[in-house]
Amino acid sequence: MAPKLTRSLVVLIEDDNRVAPALAMLVEDWGFECIAVRTPAAAVDELGPRIGEVVAIVADLSRDDAFTGRRSAEAIAGAFGTDIPRIVTTNEPAEARAHGFADVLAKPYEPETLRDWLRALPAASRVSRSSATESGAKESKAG
Repeated sequence: MAPKLTRSLVVLIEDDNRVAPALAMLVEDWGFECIAVRTPAAAVDELGPRIGEVVAIVADLSRDDAFTGRRSAEAIAGAFGTDIPRIVTTNEPAEARAHGFADVLAKPYEPETLRDWLRALPAASRVSRSSATESGAKESKAG
């Protein structure tokens, strides 16, 4: 039995209350489910048992917020691990790369660039991991 396809879950970490709802709406218009939060800790709290369904993290790194540079990298890795694709948006791309973020969008950026990054995620990550696990369990019982 094939895994049930669901809308891929993207976490948006954005501290600007004007930007977050607009960007979340775009991400949803592109066919993803999006949860927008201000910090990695807030994402963990809001997701609860759904944390295993996250296929990508889009995080804003701003000099004005409390989660800059190394602290952001550590907070995101601590909350989600390092195997979930992540991209950061920032005015300081060199600093973001210096702290271990490989995928960086320098502000200002065209939203289509983010859309293309999300759509390029490996096909396997576009299937809910919990659905794939449930399906695999059913298949092994049947076999």
